[in-house]
Amino acid sequence: MTTTYKAQTILTQLLDLVSKEVYSTMPVVATNVDSDGNPYAVISATAAANYGTKVVLIRVTPLSWGLQKDILGNTALQYTGHVIQIVTEANSTGVVGGTGPGAVVADILTPVEILPILIECGKTGCMVDWYTTPNATAPSLSGNTLTSATKQAGWKDLYWTLQKAV
Repeated sequence: MTTTYKAQTILTQLLDLVSKEVYSTMPVVATNVDSDGNPYAVISATAAANYGTKVVLIRVTPLSWGLQKDILGNTALQYTGHVIQIVTEANSTGVVGGTGPGAVVADILTPVEILPILIECGKTGCMVDWYTTPNATAPSLSGNTLTSATKQAGWKDLYWTLQKAV
């Protein structure tokens, strides 16, 4: 499935808002597209985006839909909503210690860093899914699959009733 212009616009607007709020601790923003053409961004503390450092992956995808053809059998315009997928590294459950990339850190992302991202994503009117990767695994994509990510939370916009049927 290909992406939509709206997905690209949503990500651009999100990055404009979020990058200003977390710039002091996560100044590096890199954008790309997955194998389906869906836009994603990696916001991180360093250009390397290693595990154990502050890294957030944000991807915007259209909701999958079954009616891909119009009445004439042509490819139809897509009238579905979008999903914002946020991926972060899980906090360590082991002994905290070490320095530098890959160090065992108690809280990789503090509430001050993750809350602005979650709030801005929630204000877009899209469904939001929050995933975490295991500790010592940086958030990443393989093709169009979130690598080693487990869904932790998800919520829908309260005011878009068509989306609630999905």
